[in-house]
Amino acid sequence: MKIVLIITILIGLASCTNKKQPDEQNAWLSSFTTKNVIRRIKGDKQLTPFKMKDHKGNIFDSKELDGKVVLLNFFATWCPPCIAELPEFEKYVKEFDKDKFRVIAVDAKESVGKVASFMKRYNYSFTALIDPQGELFLEYGINSLPATIIIDKKGILRYVIPGVRAWHTPEFRKFFKILIEQ
Repeated sequence: MKIVLIITILIGLASCTNKKQPDEQNAWLSSFTTKNVIRRIKGDKQLTPFKMKDHKGNIFDSKELDGKVVLLNFFATWCPPCIAELPEFEKYVKEFDKDKFRVIAVDAKESVGKVASFMKRYNYSFTALIDPQGELFLEYGINSLPATIIIDKKGILRYVIPGVRAWHTPEFRKFFKILIEQ
């Protein structure tokens, strides 16, 4: 019990004193992205503004993402690797402040009803958007599933991550915390 308490205190202190210089954070990000085959998007390509129906039938405006780090995941309800990683995204929804970090899933060419049923069955609380023509997939060059784009607080597309990952790891948590702090 004492060991658990000591570890918890040390982790808490480390997170409270995580005032690394930007150069140190950038070096860590560079090492992490290389090790995890995360491709940095060159330039400062902005998130293209869009309005799209969500899984509840409401119109979602991308302006809701302004000032937030966004994990934009492209998935399909019939895709086993996509289904495997979605529970890990739900953990981030619960862990991070929604005013600083958002998980948005984008489904192409399936009906609102099908996606709504899927989201309800798995009790996901993040937003799933319906892209009936695959416009966002085309806009961002997504040609396989799953795929994820990380967008910074300024709305700039920073990283593309193809394929399935173990997302809820200490390293990814640190990755997102650094992006939120920047």
